[in-house]
Amino acid sequence: MVFRISHDSRREGSEVRPLPEVLLAEGKKLPANCCWDGLQVLKDDLPEKEEHCALEKLRRLLNKYTLEKEIAQKLKKRMEKVFEGHWSCIVGSSFGCFVSHVEHEYLHVRSGRKEILLYRSA
Repeated sequence: MVFRISHDSRREGSEVRPLPEVLLAEGKKLPANCCWDGLQVLKDDLPEKEEHCALEKLRRLLNKYTLEKEIAQKLKKRMEKVFEGHWSCIVGSSFGCFVSHVEHEYLHVRSGRKEILLYRSA
C-alpha cells in the first residue's frame, strides 16, 4: 500500500494516510476534505460504490466538458442509469440551495472554482 505523510514525518504526531488512489482501488471511502486528482471531497454521505462511481465519472466529465449544465446533466444521468432512484446534480461557482435528499445519499465536491452537489432526490 502507498502512503502519504501529511506533514514532516520527523515531527511527533505526524499522520500517515493512504493515498486516495489506493483507497478507491481497494473500494474504501475517501476521508473528508480529501483531494484526489483535482477533486476535493467536502461532504460525502454516499455508500462506497456510489461514491466511487460518482467521483470517477465526475473526474472524466470535468476533463472533457466546460459547461456546468453538461457536467450536471451527464453525472445525473449516469447515477440514474447505474443506481435506482432520481438523482439531482448542481454544478456552479456561485449558488445557494436548500435541498431534501434521501438519507446517506449526498456528495459535495470542489474542483477549482466549481462546486458540485450530487444527491438522490427524496
